[in-house]
Amino acid sequence: MSLEALIKELNEKHKKEIEALLKEYDQKKEEILKQANEEYNKILSQAQIQSKFVAERELVKRIGAAKLKVKRIMFEATQEMLQKNYQNLIEALKGYVNSEKYDDVLKAMLNYAKNKLGDDILIKCRPEDKAKIENYVKKSIKIEPDLNCLGGIIAIKSDQTAYLDLTFEEILRLNDEKVKSLIMEKT
Repeated sequence: MSLEALIKELNEKHKKEIEALLKEYDQKKEEILKQANEEYNKILSQAQIQSKFVAERELVKRIGAAKLKVKRIMFEATQEMLQKNYQNLIEALKGYVNSEKYDDVLKAMLNYAKNKLGDDILIKCRPEDKAKIENYVKKSIKIEPDLNCLGGIIAIKSDQTAYLDLTFEEILRLNDEKVKSLIMEKT
């Protein structure tokens, strides 16, 4: 075998080895690219799932905050409406004490007080109501016209063991929930 033939054979052998290495390289490259694509798709899929979860969580949080804000606004508006209507009720009571119907209420309050406490009582009233009350009770009942209220009376047993506060303010206070409920029904 000649030197040229040996070189040629070695070149071909190297060429085949290089081709085999290139083929192996291409196969490994394909495998690595396939694995990289799979890993990329896996990461992308996980990222999409996570971003969807984060977006849904953020949406739920924002919806909850919006609902809470609406409830707060509704509560504040309801409270403001109640306050205005309560003030309107107070103004209506201020006008009511000048009506004939108020005289009937005073009589009913006095009768109620006498039934509960007896005839030996002290009546506290507004100065404007003293003359009316004097017409409805016996002369033996003491009347003190020093009460500062919208209307009504306070009846005190003479031995001071019991009293009845029948002022409009006290009646409203005792029936606060009913009054608010009625206001809500009317609006």
